[in-house]
Amino acid sequence: MEMISVPTFEALPQESQKLLEPMKKKMGKIPNIILLMATSPALLDAYFKIDALGKQSSFSAKEQEYIKLAVAEANGCTYCLAAHTYIAKNMLKMSDDEILEARKCCSSDKKLGALACLAATVAKNKGHLDKNDIDVFFSLGYNQKDLMDFIGIIITMTITNYVHNMTDIDIDFPKVS
Repeated sequence: MEMISVPTFEALPQESQKLLEPMKKKMGKIPNIILLMATSPALLDAYFKIDALGKQSSFSAKEQEYIKLAVAEANGCTYCLAAHTYIAKNMLKMSDDEILEARKCCSSDKKLGALACLAATVAKNKGHLDKNDIDVFFSLGYNQKDLMDFIGIIITMTITNYVHNMTDIDIDFPKVS
């Protein structure tokens, strides 16, 4: 079996290096999963474009993290659980309880709990929801555009979940259990 390794920034294709420059300047480093994805400039570009939809959506940063944590948990991605736990704690100042609520699809905030539950259901059922699930989404006050944005957030997580689950690259964030 061929070993999969995380490339250095300098070993990446020039096109990927250009795409990663803003992240490198902002963060000072590039996470391993992004470096690995960057071996394919097309995948990296597509990932960044879909991920940018989340920033343009009506979902708050906290709602997006609930969705992302629930999907990472449903897909069993230890890398993404570590990365998004780090983001939730350090960038969004979410509590440990909130992070666990997102992963377990529950919350004292019914809207956040329902979003996490729906996201996990989408991941577990390979995109299939029944009419009741869609009705729940719309009953939360979301519309058709929001549903498309919700799908986009889930897709970005699914990409990184699959990259890690298929390659088992080293986790460069504090590990979580």
